[in-house]
Amino acid sequence: MEQEYEIVKHLQLEDLNIFLVNMTYRRLHVHKEFEICMVLAGSLKVYERQGYISLGRGDIVLFNPRQAHELHSLTENTVLLSIQISGNFCRKIYPDIRLLEFEENILTLDKYGREQKARLCGSILNLAKFYFLNAPGYNFFLYEQSF
Repeated sequence: MEQEYEIVKHLQLEDLNIFLVNMTYRRLHVHKEFEICMVLAGSLKVYERQGYISLGRGDIVLFNPRQAHELHSLTENTVLLSIQISGNFCRKIYPDIRLLEFEENILTLDKYGREQKARLCGSILNLAKFYFLNAPGYNFFLYEQSF
């Protein structure tokens, strides 16, 4: 399978990029950032290191830097919230972040309790809200939401 290397632009805030996408297909690719994708609507088939998996509304997938992944929408209107985080994010507070790699990268309700997953989803949505509002001082709220 041929893959491409994606260069992520951090236009609004250094080391962090957040966007919404109405997903149909994203070919196999890698990038140097961590990426967290939360399915807001529809369903998705994801190819990552363990093969193909299907995700539905509220499910979350985490890709490590340089981890090849491919995304296929299984429904007409699949909407993803995507957060791309550079290995330099919070480097002064946690210098070893650049060495961090997650083994468990699929977060579905059957793997985690309802309360734990609800807290994680709430944090992700708050992070995106502050990013999109772009209000004065929002970057402090973003860092606070990350911890």
